[in-house]
Amino acid sequence: MARNPKNTRMCSGCMARRDKTELVCVNNFNNNITIGFAVLKKEGRSAYLCPSVQCMEKSIKRKSFSRFLKCELPADFYDNLKEFCRE
Repeated sequence: MARNPKNTRMCSGCMARRDKTELVCVNNFNNNITIGFAVLKKEGRSAYLCPSVQCMEKSIKRKSFSRFLKCELPADFYDNLKEFCRE
């Protein structure tokens, strides 16, 4: 469990709560989607994901990212996300 409830975020795949520094952050700001670790505060809408392939596949199946980010995702988004999670 996270050390401070303010820093907890929910994984969009397994729905577990974790410290946001342990999660991958997918951020949408002005339809510019970035993928990275959630270290700094970013503007716009964000969705969080455990850095595992299983959670990524669950969130893709549920279409969580387009729902949480409230936007249409580009065609290469899931390929970029898979590469990031495998690293």
